[in-house]
Amino acid sequence: MRITQEALAHDAGTSSSYLSAIENGRSSPTLKAMERLAKALGVNAVYLLSGRISISIVSDDELEIGAILARPAVTLRRHPHKPTGRPSKTK
Repeated sequence: MRITQEALAHDAGTSSSYLSAIENGRSSPTLKAMERLAKALGVNAVYLLSGRISISIVSDDELEIGAILARPAVTLRRHPHKPTGRPSKTK
């Protein structure tokens, strides 16, 4: 999952500086904060606490670059000359 720190903070009803402090070990989140973060990420708090989730906090620029880099793959999937279906059998 890729999400900006600002977007996650907004969705969880907290500040990006608080998330940064948690991420860097300068602060320990309260149970209530963990519940809000889990809800914002679409997982339950137990799952979040288990450490089995991969979250990349990225900048808005990195998200934009990722979207730009993904465009050729989307274009290839939608290419008008790409054959669709199976070729007909001729005898």
